[in-house]
Amino acid sequence: MSTWFKRLRVPLLVLLIVATFPWWLASGQYAQSIATTALIWIAVGIAWNILGGFGGQLSLGHALFFGEGAYGVYMLNHYWGISPWLGLLLVGFVGAISALPFIIVFRLRGAYFSLATFAIVTVLLDLASSGNSITNGPDGLSLPLVNGGDAPGSFQFSNQEVYFFIALALAALAFAVSAWVAHSRLGLRLRAIRDDEGAAAASGIGVLGVKTVTFCLTAFMTAVAGAVYMQVVQFIDPPSAFGYTVITQSVINPMAGGLGTLWGPVLGGGILYPLEQELSNIFPSLPSGAGLAIYGLVVIIIMRFEPGGLLALFSRLARPVAGLVRRQFPGRAPAPALATTEAEPERMPSGRDH
Repeated sequence: MSTWFKRLRVPLLVLLIVATFPWWLASGQYAQSIATTALIWIAVGIAWNILGGFGGQLSLGHALFFGEGAYGVYMLNHYWGISPWLGLLLVGFVGAISALPFIIVFRLRGAYFSLATFAIVTVLLDLASSGNSITNGPDGLSLPLVNGGDAPGSFQFSNQEVYFFIALALAALAFAVSAWVAHSRLGLRLRAIRDDEGAAAASGIGVLGVKTVTFCLTAFMTAVAGAVYMQVVQFIDPPSAFGYTVITQSVINPMAGGLGTLWGPVLGGGILYPLEQELSNIFPSLPSGAGLAIYGLVVIIIMRFEPGGLLALFSRLARPVAGLVRRQFPGRAPAPALATTEAEPERMPSGRDH
């Protein structure tokens, strides 16, 4: 059995299972809406995890690129008549280019880097919230419906299941990019920078170049996710584009799911976001904001008692089951599907590779 098949069999199985959700788990319109949005946040979390998990650069500024994608795809279509399908790629490139000025904060480390990126996106949030013709201020922008909302060429569908599968494709592509980075020289260098930036630089790794490439890559991915979000929700305003919800979803989901792992952002976004949305329905008698407080408490408990996140917790719970299977079927040793939390270690490149 080839190495690539072994790496792909679990992701493909998960993809096939999730693709059946509209017929048994998310059959209603409300459930499909939550599932679709969760997949978009999974894609955002995966993008952030490449930089924050693999590279240890805890950015709080990726909401900037998400908002650029959301507003950008609207403006390209509204002002220049560019199809949203093409707009997805264009706003991705805009996001990547707009990430280049962040080079001025790349030399900051730890909390200083996080605070600098947070300050940048906060300034942009204030600018977007002011009354202006570009963002329409706090009133936001609504996507004009074409043909009553049933225009595939304009990225509008009357069948909500189509949005689910588009979001699923987005998350799958983001996962594929993350897996490629994890098993590439870029991923090896990112982990070296995360573990000891000074030692990585001393070994010949171009730290600034690696950070720049990674930041631009994740900005591209996040901007595309923002554009898809705009087309699905059909409304955007400054808080939903650049606000704290985007920041928390991009950062908390990977950290609570399993920071620096392939499956952590998937688990975090796939479990925590629907949990957050459903808490208000489960406890309707609680005062406003109580559901969000419970959600925060759940995240704190996960981070306190299982620093490895949900992935480590599920892997630990799966070990007794795997042991039972081995005893029942001697000669077979199936490993838990989610037990792999890091990319397989690779050879450290020699000096001539840099």
